[in-house]
Amino acid sequence: MKLTGQVIFIISYENWGPMLMSKHHYAIQLSKAGNKVFFINHPDRRKSMKRGQIKIAATGYNNLFVVEHRLFYPYFLKFKLNSLFIFLTGIHVNSIIRKVRVYPDIVWSFDTGNSIPLKLFSKSKLRILMPVDGPFGHKDELKSAEKADVIISVTERILNVFREFKVPKLLINHGVADVFLADYNKPDKKPIRVGYSGSLIRNDLDTTVFLKIIQ
Repeated sequence: MKLTGQVIFIISYENWGPMLMSKHHYAIQLSKAGNKVFFINHPDRRKSMKRGQIKIAATGYNNLFVVEHRLFYPYFLKFKLNSLFIFLTGIHVNSIIRKVRVYPDIVWSFDTGNSIPLKLFSKSKLRILMPVDGPFGHKDELKSAEKADVIISVTERILNVFREFKVPKLLINHGVADVFLADYNKPDKKPIRVGYSGSLIRNDLDTTVFLKIIQ
């Protein structure tokens, strides 16, 4: 399948906003490739929207829209009565589809919390799970892979969590947006200024290598 001319739903725990992370950059690049992309925010839990309300907003990028929504039922059902939560979420997903007026060809989920399960999109041609954080070890993490056609991640450690699922697994490295490389080779950049985004207190950070890079 070519990743152009498709309708793509991106499901994310992190909402669309000024701070862009991996899932936001994927949405932008997929829209630039000629796809119509809907970035599905995590369900509103701050009660800033009415129950069941769904809003479609522009992002400033062509063919890329953000879907803001609030469930019409309590979110805590996810933890207390998960089967009922998934059933009601299926109804809610259909409401989102009616609102955007198109069914997704591809569903690309970054949400290992499984708030909007991939299995609810049975008519989609391709369902992708892309865990880029963790592993967390909670049961929702495994459930999020149910009915995924392919699992993509940035480390073997994360992919290994989903070893029981007999679907293709693709290891890719972290990407770098063009904007970060645009001025890299200019010789008049003195001193070189380097930015770092990420946690410095993670136990798995290789501090020795990190310091060598700085030096």
